[in-house]
Amino acid sequence: MEAANAKKECLAATAEAKKAELESKKNELVEEANAKKQELEPMLRRRSWLPQQRRRISAAEAKKEELESNKDELTEAANAKKEELASVAEAKKEELECKKDELMEAAN
Repeated sequence: MEAANAKKECLAATAEAKKAELESKKNELVEEANAKKQELEPMLRRRSWLPQQRRRISAAEAKKEELESNKDELTEAANAKKEELASVAEAKKEELECKKDELMEAAN
């Protein structure tokens, strides 16, 4: 009977030691998991951040293309207006020269 009780106590002590060992191992694993989670958290945030950045980049590129297109159109319009003004100026110059000649003839 004493041997059985001694064996029982020995097994209980062994079980208690094993339980403490497993609890310690569990705590280590939980700490490792939390550390890994903190390490990976920025990556997870970045992962959700990347599509947003891609959309912003696409929108910016589309806006850039639109502005370049508008710039080309405005440049063409400005060049056309410049040519028109040059031809009007040339016509005015010729008109003034004709009037000058008329006045010179009238003065003589």
